Amino acid sequence: MPSAVSRARGWLLSLAAIVLLTAHDRSWTWRGYVASSFASSEHLLYHAIGHAPCVMLLNRTGAAGCSTPAGRSRVVATLQRATSMRDVAELKEARMLLTPPSVFSDVVRARAAGTLSARVKGVLVERADDALNATADGVAAFSNAERYPQSALALGGDAAIAIDWNPVGDGAATARFDRFPIAFLDADATTRALEFATENAAAAYSRPSVVASANFAMAADGWRSRAKRSDASRDSIECVRDGRCLPVGAHSVVASAPPVGGGGSYSGLGDGSSSSSGFVLVACKLDGGSGGMFQEMSRDANGARSGLIATLAAAKAYSAALAAAAGSIGAGVAPKPVVFAAFGGESFGYSGSRRFARELHRARASSSSSSSSSSDGAASVLGGLAGMSADAVVEMGAVGLASRRVPASTTTPTVYAHANVDGGDATDAIVDALIAGAAAAPSGEGRVEVKRASGGSDASSAGSLPPSSAFSFIRRDASTPVVVLAEHDGAPYSDPFYGGVYDAGVDAVDAARMARVAAAVARAVARLAFADAASGAAVSAAVSDAATASTTSNLTACLVDERVGLAACDAARALFTPNDPGPGDAGGQRAPGSYPGVAVAEAGRELDQDPRRGKGDVAQFAWHFLGEVTAVAAPSGVSSSKRACGGNGDCDAASGETCVGAVAPAATRRRRRRLLGNFVGGDGDDDADADARVGACLASSPRFIPATSHRFVFDADAGRWNVADPDEDEEDLPGGADALWAESDWPSSIGIEMYRSEGVVRETMFFALGVAVVAGALACAKCREEREEKSERYRE
Repeated sequence: MPSAVSRARGWLLSLAAIVLLTAHDRSWTWRGYVASSFASSEHLLYHAIGHAPCVMLLNRTGAAGCSTPAGRSRVVATLQRATSMRDVAELKEARMLLTPPSVFSDVVRARAAGTLSARVKGVLVERADDALNATADGVAAFSNAERYPQSALALGGDAAIAIDWNPVGDGAATARFDRFPIAFLDADATTRALEFATENAAAAYSRPSVVASANFAMAADGWRSRAKRSDASRDSIECVRDGRCLPVGAHSVVASAPPVGGGGSYSGLGDGSSSSSGFVLVACKLDGGSGGMFQEMSRDANGARSGLIATLAAAKAYSAALAAAAGSIGAGVAPKPVVFAAFGGESFGYSGSRRFARELHRARASSSSSSSSSSDGAASVLGGLAGMSADAVVEMGAVGLASRRVPASTTTPTVYAHANVDGGDATDAIVDALIAGAAAAPSGEGRVEVKRASGGSDASSAGSLPPSSAFSFIRRDASTPVVVLAEHDGAPYSDPFYGGVYDAGVDAVDAARMARVAAAVARAVARLAFADAASGAAVSAAVSDAATASTTSNLTACLVDERVGLAACDAARALFTPNDPGPGDAGGQRAPGSYPGVAVAEAGRELDQDPRRGKGDVAQFAWHFLGEVTAVAAPSGVSSSKRACGGNGDCDAASGETCVGAVAPAATRRRRRRLLGNFVGGDGDDDADADARVGACLASSPRFIPATSHRFVFDADAGRWNVADPDEDEEDLPGGADALWAESDWPSSIGIEMYRSEGVVRETMFFALGVAVVAGALACAKCREEREEKSERYRE
């Protein structure tokens, strides 16, 4: 029998051969390690590439986004940098392009026109500075949105769609990239990729060269079934019903001042009661997401966050003014409630505002009919707002007014009021109130002016309004008094980074100017909410510009500043603990991403008002913030008990109290969906009581409203989403049926990796050599064993 030493020698020879086989630069042995797992394998073969991938999205009419072929693991090609379309046209072999943002937009347009070379197998977009974003005209710009964002849902027909609101938009966010991976690199990955591309060019792309390998397998593209599907056969309805997609979106947040809802009677300030069934609505986007092109790398600082910051600051300013001016409000005078709403999923079919407008319509319609079933359903969604209507709508659009768009030398920048002229005198009243609200600000540096947007009174409603949440209300009632505030006067947008990843950071907004906008809106809604002009003027005069400036500065740090974010800003830390503590990516970005995410199982509990369950970070923050600041506007005779609470069940709902500021145990917080192999947030292994803390019972009415189409229905028994059949009356409304955006599922991890490759021929030779060496080593080991056996028999 061979000795243990002999056996060890044989196996060591085999192991050495295997090492020789797998020690080559292109090692299939470690193929399972992808971008998110490089911490444990980078020292072996692959290089970490931090990036945001383009994934597959679908709506009710088709597919958008990126995927690699079903049934095949990767798209692999040599990395080459292209700084112009001439470089692309001169490609001789298959390449994975590394491009500045401006060239990426040109590639997208060429692909849409059918003129892009088939040698381009995918694109990695550099995180470049503004100088590298210049277009052919020398203008810094990068936008992945459509020229008319969400044109399929536009009001006003072909004439409206023809308006170029976003002329620099390349449309990539809604385009389909089948078998064509795209990713946006972070700063560190850009540096490394540039080094690799330079190395390849210096070697004239001879072997070995650095290649990029992309795995973007998508369930909606047949990953699970391996079925071959045409783009025409894919839509979100089929995908959600098959369990291969999840709806995009989750919740909107609304709160009113004075508070409404609960079992209490919020009749208004003063001694009287309001008989009005209407309210004043101040609305904004809760999120953005750049159409989903690069997901969590999107920030939408000006496109979405500026409006959210101004809305939250206006809510605090107006609520504080109501309390401060309580003694000056006339006897028997009660204001209309002012509802502050942050709509979720607006970049995906206006899903939040459409759902809100639909529930308002259902509640009003059923209140005048003999049937109460739909009224009960709407009431459970809307709470105290059920049966009421929006008498005036002010939407906060892009109001960042940053110096990179509005020069610092402009001492009094202008915000434009885009008005729905079909609203008649009621719309004119909103515009006049906003103009007066801005004019009443203290004189000095930082003032803003409100002007009516050009187009005048003879403009159509579609031509005078930019793409906005306002469409959700106008499509149901063309005469709805609506004004959209924005920093641009008509088309086009003033922001060349609309819907792109460069709409980020404090340079994209100006906190001081946004504070002036918020204060102007607070003064305006005071005039709109009170039928008694003197009372409205008293509340308007009580708005504090200094306090609003402080609030806006803090909110900007929470929602926009990449150095702070929700996890570190004082305003957020006092209210809740975020699911995603940041930094958001390898570049150290801490500001929360603007992509709304997908409606996970917890979001299926549509009527669940617990902010700790199934809610995103920004939605939670807005809910707690509005719940706290609007509590001070409670009418006389109603006060907050402020007793400690761990949830809404601990407060007196009959008195209209809500538990604000209670923090969930770490193990129960919402985890963000898996991306690149990782969940962000609690992983369920934490101490169940970690970071949990109590809140306070306040007399306020913050509320979560589903921000998904009513057609998305969660089946609690099956634990999955389904899609209900369409409503004929909904489909016939202007703007058409709901878009029903959904996001494809994917395998455990997807992404980009880079490594050196010798090419197929040489790698096959190395493989064959390795096999031969292994076979020889095993044969030698066998021969040695036989000789050992013979030697032992001879000695015996």
